[in-house]
Amino acid sequence: MNDFDSDRDLEADVRAELRRTIVPPAAPQYLRARVEEMAEQLSTGPGRRPSFRLWIGRGALVLRLAATALILVVVAATFVSMSRSSSAGPGSGSAPMIGPARAVDPAVTPGPTFPLRTASTGSAAVDLLAVTADGGVFVYAKDEGMRVSLDSGVTWSEARQMPYKAGFYQGDFVDGEHGWVPTTTQGTATPDVTVYRTSDGGRTWQPAQIGSVTLGANEFANATVHFLDTSHGQLWARLSDGGISGTERCEMSITDDGGATWSKLYPSSCIGMFQPPTWISNAVGYALTGDPAGDPVSASDPRLGDMKTWVTLDGGRTWKIASIPMDPSEVGYDTTTLVAAPGRLRLFVEFVPKKGSDWPPRAAVYESTDDGATWSQAYSIRVPDQLRALSTSGFDDWVAQMDNSAPGVTQGQLVETLDGGRTWNALPGPGFSNVTDMRWWDDQRGVVDVYIPAPCQSNASGAGRSGEPQVQQTSPDTCSGHSTLFVTNDGGRTWHQVPF
Repeated sequence: MNDFDSDRDLEADVRAELRRTIVPPAAPQYLRARVEEMAEQLSTGPGRRPSFRLWIGRGALVLRLAATALILVVVAATFVSMSRSSSAGPGSGSAPMIGPARAVDPAVTPGPTFPLRTASTGSAAVDLLAVTADGGVFVYAKDEGMRVSLDSGVTWSEARQMPYKAGFYQGDFVDGEHGWVPTTTQGTATPDVTVYRTSDGGRTWQPAQIGSVTLGANEFANATVHFLDTSHGQLWARLSDGGISGTERCEMSITDDGGATWSKLYPSSCIGMFQPPTWISNAVGYALTGDPAGDPVSASDPRLGDMKTWVTLDGGRTWKIASIPMDPSEVGYDTTTLVAAPGRLRLFVEFVPKKGSDWPPRAAVYESTDDGATWSQAYSIRVPDQLRALSTSGFDDWVAQMDNSAPGVTQGQLVETLDGGRTWNALPGPGFSNVTDMRWWDDQRGVVDVYIPAPCQSNASGAGRSGEPQVQQTSPDTCSGHSTLFVTNDGGRTWHQVPF
């Protein structure tokens, strides 16, 4: 056998080995080690000295194998690119795989237990008011009042009365004792906005009328409060006349004495905000202005391509407003969230599909290193499904509910990402019908507010166009359902319902 035959057989063996072991990106490293080993054996076998001819043969072999390695690198890069485009490219048509959940930490203790109740009060509506960093959670249970837990939902207080307010409750707490709840009155000769404050965990409340917010006779206000600490807070009020004039306005007021007195923040820093700020901590909050629904509210409203973000790092006293560099062709956005780390902000935006075939949903992550003054796109991704109640327990650790059911995933499944949305894992816990709010103290302890629809009772009355019975609802209450609370302390693998 001459050198040429030996080289040819060796090359055939190498090619066969490459076809068997081509698993990017490890294959190029393996190939280089294998080539060096075989080349050394060929040129310096037992009892032989490398000849000039062998050096030439080895050089040709190395060149051929180097070319093969280069081709392999290109193929591997192509595989990686295809893999990324299937989960991030704008034209992808298949959903990224939902991987299994990470293993449970053996040190995690079982979930909380609750004492049995001797009497049932029926299905109560539960509004999650606030969650504090020290493990506090405050809820309003319909027909009972406010209940408080100071140990991440393990034990709960007795029911405590809250200031009356028809409809939805909104409140804010900075610790287990200090909290605030806004109320509004309208339809009276003197409509007003009032903030009630407590310094004993909701056992007693003191009112303070917000004279800095003036409502007209036909106006009503959607008011929310947020406090940086026990002294400094803000009130955001969206004022409207119920569509009579078709105009709305926004006002902000601040307090430096724990809510006893308030003054208007001038100039009003919420001009242009369509929705109240979303708070991710006592200090950090954000709001978006643009086109969340896909259609402008009025001719003067900006399109999504002109989307701006408002960011505050001081509890709402000062805001930085900047444009988000989005493609003007986008038609709307849905789920968003902001995460913060020292000197770094990250904004996640899930876009509204442009057409029916635009699936799975597209999303982009934007980053800022100057506290929100400027933004740039960090990366684009495909999320496994439309996301709901996206919440974060860390800069890269997020949990969300999937709106529909991706292949192989339970309806309402909770999913988590540990790399900022690039890959997602299914949590093994139960799927929820509709998570309206989700908060996390850390990567193990969390709470969800879940709406559970009630089965609708119906009667057949007449026939539809196709001859099928026409269904009518017998009572508006039969389909109302109720909301309830679940807590976890093992990262969402098991959930425990709080028996309000």
